Amino acid sequence: MGFFFWKKKQEPQSTEGEISPPLSDSSLNPSPRNKDRKTQKAEKYFNKGLEYLNGLYGKDRALQQFINAGNLGYIDAIHYIGLCYFKGYGTPSNPERAVEIWQKNVLKKNPLTQYMLGYCYFHGIGIEKNRIVARAYLKTAEALGNTDASILLKEDIPSQASSASENYQPSV
Repeated sequence: MGFFFWKKKQEPQSTEGEISPPLSDSSLNPSPRNKDRKTQKAEKYFNKGLEYLNGLYGKDRALQQFINAGNLGYIDAIHYIGLCYFKGYGTPSNPERAVEIWQKNVLKKNPLTQYMLGYCYFHGIGIEKNRIVARAYLKTAEALGNTDASILLKEDIPSQASSASENYQPSV
């Protein structure tokens, strides 16, 4: 027999005086059954992009997969679009464009984005070198769990910059 999708699911009915159990919180738990098609499609594009970056099928094809995921609202894909521009995967290397993309995504508190912006400001790649701004981004990345940010923070950063960066908040 086939499945009958058009039949309405019957809700359990409680008898008078009996307390019915609360509805399950399964809608709060992201499982494949509860995700909408758009999210599933975005994740599929994103995962395919990661496969391409890891060397399957060629890194140059990763950018388009991340763009597809980003267009469907997958936030983590935005970081990887910037990474493709930074490294030149699927497009000529363009650190300025990568920094521009990451700056638009910085409020999402992605530790990789925070680290890459700090790295670019620290070394002056794609944007003017600014150790104070770099330190602010790197501290945020470190607080979000990025260990590479901790390593870069230990490098030669002028001591007078540390006091100024305590009050600096990156702007978007």
